[in-house]
Amino acid sequence: APHPAWGGHGGVGVAAARRLCTVVHVTVPGPGEDPSIAENFVRSSGPGGQNVNKLSTKVELRVDLGRAGWLPDDVKARLRTQQANRINKAGELVIFSQEYRTQGRNRDAAFAKLQEVVALASIVPKERKLRKGLTKKAKEKRLKNKKHRSEVKQNRRKPKLDF
Repeated sequence: APHPAWGGHGGVGVAAARRLCTVVHVTVPGPGEDPSIAENFVRSSGPGGQNVNKLSTKVELRVDLGRAGWLPDDVKARLRTQQANRINKAGELVIFSQEYRTQGRNRDAAFAKLQEVVALASIVPKERKLRKGLTKKAKEKRLKNKKHRSEVKQNRRKPKLDF
């Protein structure tokens, strides 16, 4: 899915995409480039026929958020809240991929998932401003207009004739 910074809304919903204001660009290091990203290959339950029983094609990425120097602190904080169900007690973001029959394709898919998760966390949410209400002048103007409309409508009525 395209990311908001690249013209799409990245699966966050159209309404949320419209409210986006700034994006911090973060590039995820590739396989083996950073010691904070560990990858394990385990037995997959995905596609592969008898191959599933012989080869370990499922990829498990573990990103140690404490050691990930390539991630800004504010992005780490948003990752901890947005992806709380993927973060274990050791503070590692865990991502699995078993869609494909080969380790290479699953590794690429896992890093793509990591890039997408980081891209969503790199969106700086817009600060909400509380509405303070009407100013004194605006209230007076509103009441004056209201009174004027009331008089206009009263003048449209038929006059009461008392005998």
